[in-house]
Amino acid sequence: MKNSLNHVAAADWMRSRSRWARSKLLWAWLAPVLAAGVFVWQAWLLATVVQSIVVDQLPWRTQLPALAGIALFLVLRALLLISAEWAGNRLAEHIKLDLRRSLWRRLLGLDLLTLRQKLSGELSASVVQQVEALEGFFARYLPAMYVAVLIPLLLLAFVMPVDWIVGLLLLFSAPMIPVFMALIGWRAQVASEQNQKMGLRLSGFFADRLRGIFTLALLGRREDELARVHQASNDLKTSTMRVLRIAFLSSAVLELFAALGVAGAAVYIGLGYLGYLGSFFTGLSLQQGLFCLLLAPEVYQPLRQLAVHYHDRADAKAALEQLERLWGPLPLTAPQAPLAPLAAPPADIAAGLGLDQACLFLPGSEYELLRVEHLRFEPGCSYALMGESGSGKSTLLETLVGLRPLPQGQRHYAGQVLQHELLSVSQGVVLQTQRPFMAAGTVADTLRVANPLATEAELWQALEHSQAAQFVRALPQGLQTVLGRGAFGLSGGQIQRLALARVFLSQASFILLDEPTAHVDAQTRDLIMQALLTWGAQRCLVIATHDQQVAQQCQQIWQIEQQQLQRVVGL
Repeated sequence: MKNSLNHVAAADWMRSRSRWARSKLLWAWLAPVLAAGVFVWQAWLLATVVQSIVVDQLPWRTQLPALAGIALFLVLRALLLISAEWAGNRLAEHIKLDLRRSLWRRLLGLDLLTLRQKLSGELSASVVQQVEALEGFFARYLPAMYVAVLIPLLLLAFVMPVDWIVGLLLLFSAPMIPVFMALIGWRAQVASEQNQKMGLRLSGFFADRLRGIFTLALLGRREDELARVHQASNDLKTSTMRVLRIAFLSSAVLELFAALGVAGAAVYIGLGYLGYLGSFFTGLSLQQGLFCLLLAPEVYQPLRQLAVHYHDRADAKAALEQLERLWGPLPLTAPQAPLAPLAAPPADIAAGLGLDQACLFLPGSEYELLRVEHLRFEPGCSYALMGESGSGKSTLLETLVGLRPLPQGQRHYAGQVLQHELLSVSQGVVLQTQRPFMAAGTVADTLRVANPLATEAELWQALEHSQAAQFVRALPQGLQTVLGRGAFGLSGGQIQRLALARVFLSQASFILLDEPTAHVDAQTRDLIMQALLTWGAQRCLVIATHDQQVAQQCQQIWQIEQQQLQRVVGL
């Protein structure tokens, strides 16, 4: 497989992966065929033992070697079937893991606007549930396709020489199972698609309500939303039961045809033994008749298994269509490693982070928000980024780290020209937005997101720098106080200072801060700025702000006016 990112439609992805998987599933379908061959010898030995004891009146002790052989064949057959299932499951896990990694890389590569337009509940449910639905198709359905053809032909090859009428009965009744399997499977696929859509919708619906539960409670809409969640869950339950009803109906129909085929062979052999068939009966011995009856159910068994796993195919196809709806064309291969140089960097961008001949647009429109001719932020310098609200300060910072697309111009970092790569702490870049993310957990857990190995002393030092130590000490359990999602219960200024403490714990060289002192008083602001400038003396510090006092403490000031970014001299 080429080391490049190819995106294809769900149907093409399914066909491509199926062709690739068939060569890897050799043992998954060959082992059941070998197990069927073992069963033929097992059935013949069992019929021989019954013939010897019942008809020939031989002592059962004389049949001990044959009974031992039957037990040996039974164990061997079980081992073959277990190994086949293991091989199928192993391949399915490999394919699921590869797809999840590709989707995760794509998620990290999405721009900020696209992420905000998607429901997090649907995305997370699709990566877990929809990808998991592929297991049955690769682990069971694909091997069952080969097994359903080879095993009946193999068994019929042994039945025909014994009695051709029994062979014809099995030969003409067996194809009815795949026919009805397809007819019912089409209806099952439609029901499965509807059920998976409702499952994803419920996941996104529940996640959104959980995120806004505090606002809903304040507006007095708690009971109404509870009723809507209850109705959505009932709709999903009804849809699930509809799929199960079709599955049980198909199983009943297939079992009926299999039972009729076995019963037909049993009636023919029984009537022949009773003498009712006259010259039509070929005079089977007990051994031959029992051998045919033992093989008859095994002729239908692979077809029944294929029918059962046909629902796995329908589920997988529906899941892939849902993944395509959420993620677009599905990735076949993993993308290249991030930060690979896409072009030879100009000589003047050997270091630093910046933009050249860039044009930033208002998210979701063609309106030109900001034009940047040449901008480079370098370590060892502090920068203030000023401008009116809505002028593009936040958009500029998010574009620099790759959270927003850059349709025109170049973005570069550390001597590399970047396209869609997302810069993060691992590359030495930190961005703190106006609304920093806080996961549920203790204060210490929240801080250690920036440095998992930070000691308690280092945590308190970072809190002192961000002027957050005083209110953290006042919390019921200090660093071990559990905060809700989004640091629920803390004020905006407290959340901002906790986020700043994470910045002080990081080892990044480029620090981008969006309004870091917007929610604090003047005295606290000055203390935070003093700590930032001292700590970041050897780093690159970029602060987007409206505050003239903050800007004047930085070494360079850049102003956004009339959609242009210009350096201010002598402010």
